[in-house]
Amino acid sequence: MYSLVARIPDGLFKLKTLLEQHPAAQALATIEKCGESVVNDPKVYVDTILEVHKKYNALVLVVFSNDSGFVTFLDKAHGRFNNANAVTKQAHSSSRSPELLAKYCDL
Repeated sequence: MYSLVARIPDGLFKLKTLLEQHPAAQALATIEKCGESVVNDPKVYVDTILEVHKKYNALVLVVFSNDSGFVTFLDKAHGRFNNANAVTKQAHSSSRSPELLAKYCDL
């Protein structure tokens, strides 16, 4: 499908937009499902984010031939759900995500 849509002028833009929206929504839902444990446990939080990242990074590598436009949109999606998710909303601070990442690295 990628090779067919790539032939259409601006045909990939819609796919890129979907790629930016869908992983962010999936990650937000996955983090919410973890409940209270994700708020104070950096391992659960980072493992959840990494799981979603691995899934969609593999998609970009295989299906979209690691196209730089798709990589950029995927990075935007990760930035969106890393900075605004259930954990950051509950803490009322966008700095909660970096705090958990730093704690994870310390482990």
